[in-house]
Amino acid sequence: MARLLRIVLVLVLVAGGVYFFRTQLTTVASQLEARYLPCRSPIHYSVGAIDPRFGISTSTFLKAIAAGEAIWEKPSKRDLFSYQPGGSLVINLIYDTRQQTTQQLHTIDGQVSDTRASYDALKAKYDRTRAEYQSKKAAFESALAQFNADQDAYNRDVQYWNAHGGAPAPEYSRLQQQKADLNTESAQLQARQSEVNSYVDDVNALVDELNKEARALNLNIAEYNKVGSSTGEEFEEAVYESSPGVNEINVYEFSSYAKLVRVLAHELGHSLGLDHVDAPSAIMYRVNQSTNAVATKADLAELDKVCGVQ
Repeated sequence: MARLLRIVLVLVLVAGGVYFFRTQLTTVASQLEARYLPCRSPIHYSVGAIDPRFGISTSTFLKAIAAGEAIWEKPSKRDLFSYQPGGSLVINLIYDTRQQTTQQLHTIDGQVSDTRASYDALKAKYDRTRAEYQSKKAAFESALAQFNADQDAYNRDVQYWNAHGGAPAPEYSRLQQQKADLNTESAQLQARQSEVNSYVDDVNALVDELNKEARALNLNIAEYNKVGSSTGEEFEEAVYESSPGVNEINVYEFSSYAKLVRVLAHELGHSLGLDHVDAPSAIMYRVNQSTNAVATKADLAELDKVCGVQ
């Protein structure tokens, strides 16, 4: 029956004047089958892009997907997913500022656990890092102002002697030494600026995580602001995208293998048609905040509802 429905749907799409490539037709047919005959046959998934900056192999990624898949299949005793190269549900690892932030937090020994104790520790680290940044920035700006004053004085002297036919030997030697000193100072300032910029990256990484944890813990506090320009992106770990001919899970961030498994299980749930549930420990809760690695009663009730079990 499922195969017959898929064939009919493909024919309807073609006859109706909606043109897709063959792979898109297969994807659309699979999407419609999953929508109108949910849980009747497994969703075939495949691995798409894996950005090497995540530092994870294809085999490890597949292992994590299988673990996320098992979170739904074992308790429900249903065959819901199946790995198949070229499968219509494509799962990608997309690297952007979200994973960069997570890696930056690891670099500065950030702890990401979504608890109040973790938030307080992160807030203390943020306060220290921001204070260090402000001190380094003030010292750099003072040194830069002095450098600019020295360079202006040097340029005035050079212009003066050029207008008077050239500097005498002692003055020429002094100007040459001053030029060399300015070059050395310029190189030192560039190094100090790089150090200040690294503090900016650390502060902004901590801001992202503080705001994320505050939302996860429902803390009634104002959001922290980034230093300098902000990317303005919402910090979402992953997203399930479904539109005609497009059926994919894009994972953007994970801080540990366990978090990766949970976020994959969450998005696989969305691919089945599951909505968010209100239980904070559930796989389908709106925030990936719990360490729970099994489907809760709320999760399984939502699965039964989608699969048509009363």
